[in-house]
Amino acid sequence: MSDIYEEHGPDCTCGCHDHDHEHRHDHDHATHDAFETDAASISLEAHTHEQAATVSLDIHPKTGNAIAFSSLVDSMKTIADEAETAGGVVGHIKAYARDGVSFAHASVTAPDLPPVCEGNVQASFGADATIQLVSIVLLVDLDDLAAICRKAIA
Repeated sequence: MSDIYEEHGPDCTCGCHDHDHEHRHDHDHATHDAFETDAASISLEAHTHEQAATVSLDIHPKTGNAIAFSSLVDSMKTIADEAETAGGVVGHIKAYARDGVSFAHASVTAPDLPPVCEGNVQASFGADATIQLVSIVLLVDLDDLAAICRKAIA
């Protein structure tokens, strides 16, 4: 407990211990992009918040193609490894896929730890699926993280 509370007590109304300061949220840079792979169309959104770079990928399998969730997990591990190699600290990398039949979720917090997975991680997801992969990394340039994510998913 702070010294202020000890001196004045929690019911004090003098105002000396009020939490009244301005919160600053920096949104330094944002990128929106779209690109294609053989199997999917991908929307990329990237932005910074405070000291973190965040890259979100919305993956839309092309008609007649399917994305194996296990390949997303491999991409997540690659992103974590490449981000740390670039001097970053992985905050969190998550992937999620759902269609009318199956769902899968995976989470990576460090390249040297195994991913935590739920659902049908052996499933493949087609054109009707919702597939997202989000990477949050500290101490790495936003454009570098976007390039790492783009390369890992290609």
